Amino acid sequence: CEGSEKYHVLPQYSIVERDENTNEIIGTNLFNKVNPFIRYKMTDTASDYCEDVCSQCGRPYVPLMKLDGRSEDYLFSPQNGWIPPAIITFPFKNLKNIVEVRFLQDCPTEIIIQYVKHNDSESVEGELKIIEKGLNEILGEGIVLNFQEVEYLEKTSAGKFKWIVSSLDKTKI
Repeated sequence: CEGSEKYHVLPQYSIVERDENTNEIIGTNLFNKVNPFIRYKMTDTASDYCEDVCSQCGRPYVPLMKLDGRSEDYLFSPQNGWIPPAIITFPFKNLKNIVEVRFLQDCPTEIIIQYVKHNDSESVEGELKIIEKGLNEILGEGIVLNFQEVEYLEKTSAGKFKWIVSSLDKTKI
């Protein structure tokens, strides 16, 4: 909605629900006949969920909601708080030798950065320094970055790649 931070759901495309216990979005696709999703529960969460006509623009498309993002896709920094994934991508824009990266965070003061280097690459030290410098600017002080080279990064049982895996509880930090 151009009048607020919320999003309208277009009923022509989908039915959108919200799990009242977790605030996760549940979607049913009405448009894709080849591979429809029926009550697909995502890890995306929504707040300010409202079934009323929008007071800002008057559109009747409901529900209206603010998207909070995927709770496990945020990294935590003691200095800067919760950092969304879109900001984390900046140090990775021009890499040539590192082809995949995954962040693991089980502790508020440490992040493990697993990476896969390109088959033909001999050294990735320069790119690791670029990543470290960029992440230090984003995350601030008080966080330890540990790099681990791995041969490959596993996908979830659903075949998805999760590049940020955090077990931190947003409600307790």
